[in-house]
Amino acid sequence: MKNTYVFDDKITSLEIRYSEEMNEKINDFTAKYPDFNENIKINGNYLVFTISEDYEIDEHNKIVDFLESNIGNERAFNGQGNELEEEFYNDLYELFSNDEGKVMFGSGNYDCRMTTVGIFDSSHYFELKADGLHWREDDDDYDDDDDYDDDDY
Repeated sequence: MKNTYVFDDKITSLEIRYSEEMNEKINDFTAKYPDFNENIKINGNYLVFTISEDYEIDEHNKIVDFLESNIGNERAFNGQGNELEEEFYNDLYELFSNDEGKVMFGSGNYDCRMTTVGIFDSSHYFELKADGLHWREDDDDYDDDDDYDDDDY
């Protein structure tokens, strides 16, 4: 791999409040995607899908493949891995989407920031939707309301 992926959080995960009614969906998911069995766990009151247990990924692995999804081609590059089937993302979305149709990360946000260092230096946010990962460029002006200063007016 020619790039290093860097996450803001040491453990990057998807989370949703667990209930016993989810057991059938969990069993179906783990049977259908055995390569990801170790990524999905019940932790107390939460169902967790661990994306990364480290700040950095610098070698090809299944999570690099997971990150290849780029609906809308908003990320400047692809090709570090092999994109998983849309059905995988849909099944993961079905497990982790809340009543509002959004997927929460362990950080408490609906999106996750990932910086790429190497051949392609960039910083993007991604969120999981039913058809895959949707990316947007990290824009320092994206949430600029906090910079308002009353003394300037």
